[in-house]
Amino acid sequence: MKYTRPNSRKPRHSKEQEPRLQGKRVRNIPYNRTEQKEHTNKSIEILQGEKQNDLPIIINAIENKRKAVKKKTHHWCHTQTIKAKQEAKQNKNSLKSNKKTQNATQ
Repeated sequence: MKYTRPNSRKPRHSKEQEPRLQGKRVRNIPYNRTEQKEHTNKSIEILQGEKQNDLPIIINAIENKRKAVKKKTHHWCHTQTIKAKQEAKQNKNSLKSNKKTQNATQ
């Protein structure tokens, strides 16, 4: 008897599905920069209607959030580690030179 595949390849939903993009994986990108700005502006407008006193604090909070989103990329982390290594080397060298000078003075 010939082996036949189970019918797993049939679509479960017979609804019309959106055509999938070929080759590229579609990520769930929340929204691009301009949309993000519009979004924050809308939220500011909504808040303006409620309380105008707390507005600068709220704007600050939104800006901080935006900065946090940018945050530390891999490159940034890499440069930080390099800086730390260089500082450690300098400290070591300065300690060595201090010891030499102390020995010389004694």
